[in-house]
Order: sequence, then C-alpha cells, then structure tokens
Amino acid sequence: MNGAAVGTLGWRSLRPREWQVLRGVGDGQVTRDPLYGDLAPWVLQAQPVGWPLASLVLRGLVRLDAFGLEPPRLTKRGLRALNGCD
Repeated sequence: MNGAAVGTLGWRSLRPREWQVLRGVGDGQVTRDPLYGDLAPWVLQAQPVGWPLASLVLRGLVRLDAFGLEPPRLTKRGLRALNGCD
C-alpha cells in the first residue's frame, strides 16, 4: 500500500463493525481473551476483533503498544473521529 492509498483511508469511510470497535477502544472494552494466554486475540464482547482493529491501526485511529500487552488506545485522530470532527 503506497502513501497515497493510506492517506485516503479516512474515518468517514469506516464500516459499522469498525465504528463499534473504535467506540469499544474508547470505552476500554477491547481486551485480550485470557483463555488463550500470551497469543490471545483481541475481543470485544466475546467476539474477535483482530481485523477491524488492524484496520483502525492502519488508518491511524488506534495505536497498540510495542509488545501488545497493554489494551489498544485511541490516537488524537481517533478521539476526533469519535467526537465527530476531523
């Protein structure tokens, strides 16, 4: 994916599932499933959200820590998207 393509991935084109995950990240509800140990998938309300979360990271709306131990966090852009302005 080139730089021009990444720039066109704005928050206005998010799918409903991605909006749900973005709100879940903002509320602190996206966590790792403890039953799987260190390689646990990210879940929201017992549903895996790995792909929507990856999409949000690529769009610059959410960030993950280097080791994946901390829950995902909203970036300033993600916070603006939730508040409805960009």
